[in-house]
Amino acid sequence: RDAKKMGARIRKDKIAVAYFVGDFSLNAGAIAVSLGRTSVLTVSSNVEAVKAGIVFGIGLNAGRARLHLNLPQARKQSVSLSPSLLRVMKVYR
Repeated sequence: RDAKKMGARIRKDKIAVAYFVGDFSLNAGAIAVSLGRTSVLTVSSNVEAVKAGIVFGIGLNAGRARLHLNLPQARKQSVSLSPSLLRVMKVYR
């Protein structure tokens, strides 16, 4: 769970997508910092983690799936999405 080691591993192995499972919202900021400007899509089902630094999340709202995006972190990690997709997402700026 060491964020620096995880970031180094993601860069070394050139991982394109990293999916984080569970409640790690307290570590999401450290993960974002450790990745810096690494081009990787980080994904979680924990919306609080998206607010804290994970790029993309899938949450539930009234029983329906809702997509979430941390736009500043997406830009840092060179993740770009279609504008039409952004219109249906909850975007955190």
